[in-house]
Amino acid sequence: MVDAKKLKLLTSNLKVLYVEDDELLRVKTTQLLGNLFSYVTTAQDGQEGLDKYKQDKYDIVISDINMPNMNGIDMAKHIKDIDPNQVVIITSAHDDTSYLLKLIDIGIDHFILKPIDISKLLQVIFKVATIIDQTNEIELKNSLLIQSSRLTAMGEMAGMIAHQWRQPLSSISLRLQSLKLMYEFGEVDIEKSKSEINSVNEIVQTMSKTIDDFRDFFKPNDEKTLFSLQNTIDDTLKLYNDLSDNNITITIDNNQDIQIKNYNNTLSQVIYALIVNSHDALIANSIDNPKIDISIIKTDKEVILSIKDNGGGIDVDNLDKIFDPYFSTKSKNAKGLGLYNAKIAIENYIAGNIDAKNIDDGVIFTITIPLDDE
Repeated sequence: MVDAKKLKLLTSNLKVLYVEDDELLRVKTTQLLGNLFSYVTTAQDGQEGLDKYKQDKYDIVISDINMPNMNGIDMAKHIKDIDPNQVVIITSAHDDTSYLLKLIDIGIDHFILKPIDISKLLQVIFKVATIIDQTNEIELKNSLLIQSSRLTAMGEMAGMIAHQWRQPLSSISLRLQSLKLMYEFGEVDIEKSKSEINSVNEIVQTMSKTIDDFRDFFKPNDEKTLFSLQNTIDDTLKLYNDLSDNNITITIDNNQDIQIKNYNNTLSQVIYALIVNSHDALIANSIDNPKIDISIIKTDKEVILSIKDNGGGIDVDNLDKIFDPYFSTKSKNAKGLGLYNAKIAIENYIAGNIDAKNIDDGVIFTITIPLDDE
């Protein structure tokens, strides 16, 4: 028997779409669902149910099979094509094997025979609501970790900007002091003054561009856009080079301009994180002739982006842990979220995969990015 209070606690903030062509059953079941869920939308056939699903987001879809216009199986298949993780509960007066095989093939979460046993329905709802609650909790934790990692990265980059700005600020200060002294000694040289002012202006413009790049780099992507992967890598490397004091050689092996439709800034942040990870390993291990090699390969279905360094590789005992949250091989003050954040971004946003392995005298990170069919 389901604990009513626990069930209500799990379902009170969830939204459900209920699709049933029998009007009396639809009304009665909707009354029951209305006592559990915060929002219940109904439809009288599969086509109407699919149309309403496309207009809103639902935590649970409950549907009959035999309906006019579009049956529940076809509707469920369309819904699963839109969101493979959508929870769908099917109800039917028939337990025909052909139905069950189709439902299994589609990936339906639960099947309930009619006439609906209320206690059975509540048990199923309790089960799926528990899974949804656990999933939401994991997603919230991941979101907080990603936000923490992003703030950490922003802080680190702001510190690098501050470090890099010391020299241009010193240059500006010396030029202004020179102008002040010329004025005080009555030795104002108009042409030299113009030259010094122009130089100061150029330095300020360069510093301003750094801030613009920094701001754009962390700007969130709300929609997928079509972009050049080569341009994204070039822009990321420019920001890295602007903020880093290093003698690391970076090469790019790519003989074609590959256009992909995805989240540009998210991918750029992942590439930056991997380059910085290689940078840190190369510096920490005092590698002679340090280098980072970037290669891009395009197939019919995906793009494979690899970032390889000669920084000595990763300890075999740590190789399986580097994408874990809070794991770090660096100092005790390191947050250990950079590579975890990269993994979450690639898997949850880019919809690709990332892995790492030791090769030769270093490590190679490989990102697989699916090509959008649109």
